[in-house]
Amino acid sequence: MHDNSHRTPDEFNDDINLEDEDEMEEWCRLFECSAAELRAAVKLRGPSARRVRAYLRDRQQTAQ
Repeated sequence: MHDNSHRTPDEFNDDINLEDEDEMEEWCRLFECSAAELRAAVKLRGPSARRVRAYLRDRQQTAQ
C-alpha cells in the first residue's frame, strides 16, 4: 500500500486486503478502528473500502 497520509475520502476506492498486516494497520489508522472491527466490517460488507468506511462510520454514530 502506498503512503496514505494524504488520502481523502474520495480516494477510498480500493479493496481492503486482510492478508497484508501493514495494509491492515493503515486501514485501521485511517478508519480509527481495531483490527477485529476491520475484519468484522469486511466480513459483513465485503472488501470495498468505501462500504467498510460507511459501515464503521454508521456504527460509531449509532453507538453515541
